[in-house]
Amino acid sequence: MTTSTPHSWKVTLDAPVTLLLVAAAAVLVLVPGSTALLRLDPIGPAALFNPRWYLGVVGHVLAHQNFAHFIGNASLFLLLAPGLERRFGALGFAILLGLLAAVTGVSASVVLFFTQKSLVGASGVVFALIFLHAMVEGRGREVPLTAILLGVLWGSKELLGLFDASNVSNSAHLNGALWGFLFGLAGRKRSPEDPPGSSGGSGLTRPSAGLG
Repeated sequence: MTTSTPHSWKVTLDAPVTLLLVAAAAVLVLVPGSTALLRLDPIGPAALFNPRWYLGVVGHVLAHQNFAHFIGNASLFLLLAPGLERRFGALGFAILLGLLAAVTGVSASVVLFFTQKSLVGASGVVFALIFLHAMVEGRGREVPLTAILLGVLWGSKELLGLFDASNVSNSAHLNGALWGFLFGLAGRKRSPEDPPGSSGGSGLTRPSAGLG
């Protein structure tokens, strides 16, 4: 039996939801056929009657083409998600991620209808977290200048990327950024001058678990 002293170092499980999702995505990279099962396909009449399309709407964020693809998304996710999980609580953050995955998935599927391509990867949700993280710190009708600069710099980069022939889904990134911006506005704290019931506040900002 080992004992710890008051000055000893220890590893803490600081963000269980974040770590669980990263672990699940890492395992799925090794599972044959996971990409085909969880990919997000274009929306359409046939897709709406196909249960696998609904699975792909949320499940595509866990599927990646290879470890390089996974590491790129997981690194940013590990950077952004723990702070938001501590802010909203584990349950609240899990619900928030589910909502983000659903809305970014459905809207990305609409875009895919015009390109007739499929999509895998968490980059849309990661971009949503980037802008959510930037916006949620503001109060009331304040828009952080850092969020504006982030939108201009990163948004212009992704807009220019729409015209290249790479496999990076710039439209999914822009889609995620838009939803992150909107969720960030909804989840910010109310400023003192905002009247009760105004759009300046939301139960999402409670530090305890749940969406309050």
